[in-house]
Amino acid sequence: APATPATPATPVEPATPATPDAPGTPAADRGWTRLGTRNVGFGVDRDAITVTAAEGRFTRLRFHVGGNALIVDWIKVTFGNGETWEHNPQAPVRIAQGATSAAIDLPGGARVIKRIEFKYRTPVKKALRGKANVTAFGFRAGVDPTPNNGR
Repeated sequence: APATPATPATPVEPATPATPDAPGTPAADRGWTRLGTRNVGFGVDRDAITVTAAEGRFTRLRFHVGGNALIVDWIKVTFGNGETWEHNPQAPVRIAQGATSAAIDLPGGARVIKRIEFKYRTPVKKALRGKANVTAFGFRAGVDPTPNNGR
């Protein structure tokens, strides 16, 4: 019998460079900057976003999820100076499809972020073969989050 050709591996989507977001996007709120996006599959339970182009210091993180709902069980942030911080929430962070998580405060004041690792799972068993797009956003230090600087 002839050999069956192997199914090609799904390419890993590189992290998207950080850019300010246009109005109407999940991070259009004043002060939030997109740090990167990762297309994740539910056959794996851990992934990372390498922050390549975000210049600046950030005080908080949040995530936007598209394609499928996602549960985040653990987050590890590597800062510009090489220090790491792990966030193990007492209750897993549940993010509905098309939704954005609540902000997560980073320790130590304003920090440069180099990498964000996360462990995740799907809340729906039948979605094990599905994918989700996870976008990380950082809140820039020193930005007043109110429109018109509070005026």
